[in-house]
Amino acid sequence: MPTGSPEPIAVERAQAAPGAGTARPLRVLKVFFSGYPWEVRAEKICRSLMGAGHAVTLLCRNDRLQPRREDLGGLQVMRIHPLRIGPRALNALWNSPVPFSPVWAAHITHAVAEARPDVVLVREIPLAVPSALAAHSFGAPVVLDMAENYPAAIAEWGRWERGGWGRRLRRNVAAARLLERLSVAVADHVLVVAQEQADRLTGMGLPAGRVSLVGNTPELDRLQEAPAALLDDLQRRFRGRTVLLYVGELHLHRGLDTAICAIRHLRDALPDPLLLLLGTGLHQETLRRIAASEARAGAVHFEGWVEPSSVAAYVAACQVALVPHRVSEHTNTTLPNKLFDFMAQGRPVVVSDAAPMARIVAAEACGTVFRSGDAASLAEAVRRAADPEQAGGMGARGREAVLREYHWGCDFQRLCGALAAVARAQGRAGGRAQ
Repeated sequence: MPTGSPEPIAVERAQAAPGAGTARPLRVLKVFFSGYPWEVRAEKICRSLMGAGHAVTLLCRNDRLQPRREDLGGLQVMRIHPLRIGPRALNALWNSPVPFSPVWAAHITHAVAEARPDVVLVREIPLAVPSALAAHSFGAPVVLDMAENYPAAIAEWGRWERGGWGRRLRRNVAAARLLERLSVAVADHVLVVAQEQADRLTGMGLPAGRVSLVGNTPELDRLQEAPAALLDDLQRRFRGRTVLLYVGELHLHRGLDTAICAIRHLRDALPDPLLLLLGTGLHQETLRRIAASEARAGAVHFEGWVEPSSVAAYVAACQVALVPHRVSEHTNTTLPNKLFDFMAQGRPVVVSDAAPMARIVAAEACGTVFRSGDAASLAEAVRRAADPEQAGGMGARGREAVLREYHWGCDFQRLCGALAAVARAQGRAGGRAQ
């Protein structure tokens, strides 16, 4: 079975040419609901657009009392004017990207007036309507980046959270679905990360020509090699064990309770199985209690948060990579970037039967699929993925699929094409209003 890091990827084989599909550089205003830095998709989009010659301004929230203006390697960052009086919680509320927030509406309007963008690219539906109102008032189109099925995510998060009226207000699914319909209607174009989400939106009446697939895929030229010293240490630490690796938030909706319960089914099937959990999260203590009652001592290890630069070593040291997310409307319409990260590093993947993940893993024969919530099914999927006669081929096929198709070069081409198309349709790419 595979050990260590795969050979470095030859980027020129698959990386798409930056800027493909754009006639000339654009001015792009990205409206981002969270703080910056750091977020993988936001950073990837901004960096790639700038690398292709486009001018990018980013408007984001300011919970941490950061500078209102900052130049980050050419990226012009504008942040919400913070409240510097009262408790930090008050500033967090002030910055909250709730739908129709007058704070955000004013800042978005000011940013559009100053940046005079050819395109406004807004992340998620809470800020889509004020972004569209501001952009359209200045004659600019709006592209809505729906990195997930937001109403379904609201429903899934609310299912596992505790709280009273405050939680019910924040997790109002009916209001989120209404806002989604309004946001899609006012957007000139919509980006999604999974074909299933595109199909859902066209089923709601969105014309197919107004939606593009821009996935959460890795940048081939930025894939990190496993730090040699750390990899050697991990391989000594886990010698003789079959390591099942999970990387991400420790939440119950990620199916980690099922993964923990699956360990007891693997005692006689694999050499000393170990479930290694990287990350922290809301349900960490709950999962520790489940592990204490369902798995023998030492069979589940909570590694905690690790530096992003170290994750590659953990992936290289494992035999099987897990994405055990529970099936829901949310997971049936989105794709986690970790799936492609694991595939890129040549590891067989075990995924739940959430539709997008199951489709890709089955099509590429790069891992196995189990029934969501079924510990015995997960254990059998792990056993097959860890089989020395199968694991190497699965890992190699997953890696080849990333080189061929599931990488940011392909998705960036589609992003550029969508931005250029809406800019041309608005008549601004050739002659900009000043």
